[in-house]
Amino acid sequence: TTPVDTTPVDTTPVDTTPVDTTPVDTTPVDTTPVDTTPVDEDPAATQARFVRELLRDGLFPALRVDPVVLRAFLRMFNLLEPPDSLMRNPDVIGRVMAVYQQKDERPPEPPLGPDRATLLAK
Repeated sequence: TTPVDTTPVDTTPVDTTPVDTTPVDTTPVDTTPVDTTPVDEDPAATQARFVRELLRDGLFPALRVDPVVLRAFLRMFNLLEPPDSLMRNPDVIGRVMAVYQQKDERPPEPPLGPDRATLLAK
């Protein structure tokens, strides 16, 4: 007797739809951030955004490069000076603003950790 082949046969229909041969647009996309601030935005929201930018792009980088700013910040943080002492010291404000003015000349900050997809993949 001869053995019987019991391998399943693929009976799925073959897709015969035509392939789309339209050329793909490969022109570079401008990824420059667009200012989407509404014209009638609340002035308090505008001020809050500026303060966040000043901290992120002025004070925090200045703490890394300017010992005068670092010393003033640590004195305020440890309550050796009043909480508003940074804002009342024209020398510190000038130094922070000088660093803030250079924000577009600095390379972007490296990410502080992996993105979500990388984190979940591990």
